[in-house]
Amino acid sequence: MSQSLKKLAAAFGATLETAPFSGGSIWYSLRRGQPSHSSRSHIPAGLHLAFGIAELSTSHKFFGGFATNKPVVTAFIVPPEGAVFDTRVGGGIIQSFGLHLSDLEAPSSDLCMLDIIETLQGKPMTVMGGEVARRLSGLRFPIDPWFSGDSRQLMFQAKAMELVAVVAEALKDGRKQSIRSLDARRAQAVKEYIEAHLGIDLRLGTIAANVGINARLLTNAFRQVFGLTVGEYVLKRRMEEAARLLSRGMSVKETASQVGYTPNALSAAFKKYFGYAPSHLQD
Repeated sequence: MSQSLKKLAAAFGATLETAPFSGGSIWYSLRRGQPSHSSRSHIPAGLHLAFGIAELSTSHKFFGGFATNKPVVTAFIVPPEGAVFDTRVGGGIIQSFGLHLSDLEAPSSDLCMLDIIETLQGKPMTVMGGEVARRLSGLRFPIDPWFSGDSRQLMFQAKAMELVAVVAEALKDGRKQSIRSLDARRAQAVKEYIEAHLGIDLRLGTIAANVGINARLLTNAFRQVFGLTVGEYVLKRRMEEAARLLSRGMSVKETASQVGYTPNALSAAFKKYFGYAPSHLQD
């Protein structure tokens, strides 16, 4: 167990119980009836996953921080040189359970842990409350004294794996949301480009090059967000714009030049799309 974590618990007047974990340590900390306290807290290198309940505020220039008096889960990876956080805890009870993995190479066969490490590497602290913290609420309680020796260590390890599983799933959900958000931005950029260039050659490669998106990512994102392929959307918008211009009295020839067709090609596409010829709107 890192001496830094022991010193950290002592600085805040908290008890600390630990158990071994492959590549690191598991810990449970409890503090009762102490006054508020501020400290510059040195956090050792490695992966840190923790669940806690306290009146707490903490911050770091890179990892960020938070202020809360509600249950919270934190996850981040500290570089080899460690990190110093400015931390303040209020009076009252502090309950926390966590996992410190000092050797990031250790969990080579643990897919959940590997996902966590890959997601957090080089990023600010991830802070999760709400449903994620609720799922881990049982970690606030110390392990029953009835368990001792190897069985007590086993209970610690079971709780640690619960923490790992919930954090891995929460980070996975976060990645999905980020992907959806990125897809929405990509699709919107494509849509705006199409709207501004209905009268020019709108081949997929042209669109992708001009909005700076890989053509495969472009098509997947666009279909997911708008429910149409890029080609279907281009046709739809060109026909809608052609109908609007024709109904205002513009000639087929002029309309065709505005929506990227020759007159004959527009007439054929228009009739196929709407079921009647462009001249129908000019009668």
